[in-house]
Amino acid sequence: GKAFMSLVEFAAGKVQPPATTVPEQEEPIVAPAVLPDVDSRIWPLEVGLVFNQVEGADSLDALQQNKLKANINQLWLERTATSEIITAASELVRNMRGEAV
Repeated sequence: GKAFMSLVEFAAGKVQPPATTVPEQEEPIVAPAVLPDVDSRIWPLEVGLVFNQVEGADSLDALQQNKLKANINQLWLERTATSEIITAASELVRNMRGEAV
C-alpha cells in the first residue's frame, strides 16, 4: 500500500520523461569523445534513504557514490541493522576521501 506508493513516487522523481518536441531542423548527433565510466543503476528506496544519512556521501564523485550504494545494498540484503550500515558506510566514505580516523 503506502510503502509501495512511496517507492513509486521516489522512482518517478528520478526518471526524466523523453522529450516530446521535434526539432525543426535535424542536426547530426555527435557522441562525446569519452564516455563516462559510471555504472548507472536504480537503487532500492532503502538504499537511498540510508545513503542520505551517511555524512559526506554526497561529496563523493558518481563512481564512488555508486560503489557506496552497492555496499549499502549488500549490507541491506544481509539484513544488517541500519545503524551498523550507516557506521560502515561512514567509514567507507572517510577511506574514499583519504581521511584518517
